[in-house]
Amino acid sequence: ADPSSLALLLRRVISTEEGRVPWLLATRPSAANDGLEDCPRITLQPLSVEAVRDLVASLCLENLHEDEWAPLLVQRTGGNPLFVVQTLTAAFEAGTLQGGTPSVLAPLPTSLSTLLVARLEKLSVQARSIARLASVAGVDFTLELACQLLQQTPAVMADAWQELHGAQVMRDGGFAHDLIRDACQQITPADVKGLMHAQVARALLERHAPAARVAAHWEAAARWPEAALAYELAAAHAHECDAVADELLKLKAAARCHLECGDAKSLSAAIALEHRALHLRIAIGQLTEETLQDCESLLARAGDEEQLVAAQRLLAYYWAERFEPERALPWAEAALQGATRHGHEREALLAAQRVGAVLSRLGRHEEALQCMRPRSNRLQMLTRDERLNWRSDFGSALDYADQRQEALQVLTDVVE
Repeated sequence: ADPSSLALLLRRVISTEEGRVPWLLATRPSAANDGLEDCPRITLQPLSVEAVRDLVASLCLENLHEDEWAPLLVQRTGGNPLFVVQTLTAAFEAGTLQGGTPSVLAPLPTSLSTLLVARLEKLSVQARSIARLASVAGVDFTLELACQLLQQTPAVMADAWQELHGAQVMRDGGFAHDLIRDACQQITPADVKGLMHAQVARALLERHAPAARVAAHWEAAARWPEAALAYELAAAHAHECDAVADELLKLKAAARCHLECGDAKSLSAAIALEHRALHLRIAIGQLTEETLQDCESLLARAGDEEQLVAAQRLLAYYWAERFEPERALPWAEAALQGATRHGHEREALLAAQRVGAVLSRLGRHEEALQCMRPRSNRLQMLTRDERLNWRSDFGSALDYADQRQEALQVLTDVVE
């Protein structure tokens, strides 16, 4: 309501005339309450998860699983009953109450979005700046980060910080709920968000934050080279921790960012990362039709002989792991011939490993050793993991060929 209407209402509320009507007013803690100081007050707390569960159950929506929805709704609405009902209404109208379990949440109703944006627009400029930064920084937001990026001391920021908590925009150092965060993002222009994401990424780099968190902000800022590098670092960290699923995600993200760069060097880097991701998928047993199609796609997109050889070697690995060595051998041999013909020594070493491993599975043990033995002392250019895998396959080939003493020595070296 406008100030004049509120003033008129206030006079009616505090009137002492006979027969006056009792009033029940609802305001947020930050709302102007001049003249109401002597009125009895009841402070309402946000609904708990249990209370939201009861509210959802009382709506009697068919097949709605309140136990699954309640925690999500509390996080999204902060336990505000109006926001809970409107969020469910929007989800119902958008058809996202699939099977009664939480799925993709529907956009906010215009009326609720307008209400939240209006609340933000009443904030001071500094408080609104903090809120905008918090919506961009996400889980990386802290008051210390806000002081750094807004170039203010904590003492100067104190009033704006208290204002945000009083207006129920922030709670315990973060947003009071997801809806107010979404409203903050709505009032922040896209180009400004990009610049802010870049600021956050730089600040996190200075603090030696995990590479994955830095990468997400570089990507949101459309700073593709920086994002690709950070995702590669995150993939390397995941590899060191044996977090295979996370490593795959980061490799794919790095490849995606390299592709966004658009230049030839970045395209080559993207293909190399796709190769690494596919190799990892095969290694963990994802021997699906989709994996095969992705391998064939990599072969079709090979831009030079080295990429072609790598893709052929990958297809040989796929078929070998499917225990179809007769289908693996032609690809392995083609890779070895191509690498040798064009002088790609590293690729030739890896292709020879694949040929030897496949020949061993076919029972052609002497041929396997003839392929691998001459190269067994030239592995220095391979990575540590590649050397271990190469020597492991060589040791197995020796074992299959009944040269067990040498096999034992090779495999012992691998273990050590």
